[in-house]
Amino acid sequence: MSDQNPFEDLDFGEETPSEPQPQEEKPGNRNFMIALGIIGGIFLLALILLAVMVFFVLPQRNAALREQQQALLAANTATAFAATENAQQALLLLTPSATPIPSPTPVPPTNTPVIVQPPTATPTLTPTSVSDAQKATLAAQQTQLAQGKFTATVLPTSTALPTTGFADEVGLPGMIGMGVALVVIILVARRLRSS
Repeated sequence: MSDQNPFEDLDFGEETPSEPQPQEEKPGNRNFMIALGIIGGIFLLALILLAVMVFFVLPQRNAALREQQQALLAANTATAFAATENAQQALLLLTPSATPIPSPTPVPPTNTPVIVQPPTATPTLTPTSVSDAQKATLAAQQTQLAQGKFTATVLPTSTALPTTGFADEVGLPGMIGMGVALVVIILVARRLRSS
């Protein structure tokens, strides 16, 4: 082989330092910046709305909910108290009371022969006040109720809807909405890039 350089015949020209030329912006780059600005604006708007919700709307809603719950609790307490009072009054009315026996009305004399028998001893009741007898009866009925001889039926009432379930705990409608919004953003960005 010869000792010649095989690249001697090629002319590369002289290397001269060239001035840096201003790079022109590609139209795709400008569209990307517009899309990025729109997405950033939407994100900033969402953050502002979230802050307004957290600091202004939710405290008012929670205060109104607490007032409503307190009013409901007071109404339930009043209803339970009234039902207890009515039940005690009904028990007092059902108890027999000691009433005096009315005197017999005089019967006009007839010609019917009357057989007279010797008088027998009848027990006499000691007079007690009506309220003491009613109190004693009520105490006896409450004792029987406590021992389980009477049964009291309580009707269950629903005071609130249940808050169980996956959708309530993680906010499923919000997640679906965010997913749709992200798909729309992706499609708009691809269309802007391709044009």
